[in-house]
Amino acid sequence: MVTTRSKTYRDGSKTFKPMKNNPTDTTLKGFLIYLASLIVDHPDEVNVEEKSIGENLFQYTIKVNKEDIGKVIGKEGKIIQAIRNVAKIIAIKQKSQIRIEIG
Repeated sequence: MVTTRSKTYRDGSKTFKPMKNNPTDTTLKGFLIYLASLIVDHPDEVNVEEKSIGENLFQYTIKVNKEDIGKVIGKEGKIIQAIRNVAKIIAIKQKSQIRIEIG
C-alpha cells in the first residue's frame, strides 16, 4: 500500500505523490517525521535524529529544508510547541523524557 500526500494549488488542481515516511511507524521518531512531513512543502527532505542523553532522556533534532523551518516553528513558535506537547504525551506513556529541537 502506497501512502500519498495531496497538495492543493491556488488554481484548484491537486497533485499526489508518495510519502517517503510510513505513517504506521509506531516509534516517536517515526511520529515526528510523519507529523513534520505533513506541515512542510518538501516532505522528502524531513529527517529526525535521535540521540540518547541519559537513561530515559532522548533528544530529537528535526531537520527540514531551509524554506520550511518557519512552517515548523509557526507564528510565535506555536506549531513547534504543539509538536513538543503531543510528543511529550507519548514520551510520558513510554516513561521517558524528551527534548525536541529544530536543526
